[in-house]
Amino acid sequence: MPPKRSITLTEAELRLMKVLWRRGESAVSDLVAAMPDGESLAYNSVLTTIRILEQKGYV
Repeated sequence: MPPKRSITLTEAELRLMKVLWRRGESAVSDLVAAMPDGESLAYNSVLTTIRILEQKGYV
């Protein structure tokens, strides 16, 4: 049985959502570039996190 997905935001999801709230609709490459210093994420990590946020209904 696969693990249950949490409907709450993880730390990484929350960091990404803060950027989205600030910028509005953005491309993944724009989100990668807009991450605050010390909180950078790889392109694929941002893409995967956005997909998870979409599944959770946040984006």
